[in-house]
Amino acid sequence: MKTHFSFTALLLTKGSKMLNTLTKTLQLSRDILEKCQKNAWQDVEKLQAERSQLMASLASMPAPSDAQSVENCRSISIEIQDLNAQILRLTQANKQQLFEGIRHSNKSKRMQNAYAKK
Repeated sequence: MKTHFSFTALLLTKGSKMLNTLTKTLQLSRDILEKCQKNAWQDVEKLQAERSQLMASLASMPAPSDAQSVENCRSISIEIQDLNAQILRLTQANKQQLFEGIRHSNKSKRMQNAYAKK
């Protein structure tokens, strides 16, 4: 069962910097997924760069000490992983479509060149 946390609820709880950063990362992941679904790939690139910075900053943060914050961090991390899997599927499908378009374009060019030589 997935648990969805709102920004306000988490930020109002007595949490750690890690919890707040994970919450921001979760929201960015949701935004990225939405942009992927709308084929807004330039927006995805910008949001992904922002999310990558947040995720890199997590490595240097101390883990929360209280059990509730640890559980919240775990739940958010699982939801981020689920969103990442969905994002990956959409980006792979888009990549495949781009390759098919390029392949079709290259085939058309080869055919045009072949007919032009005759």
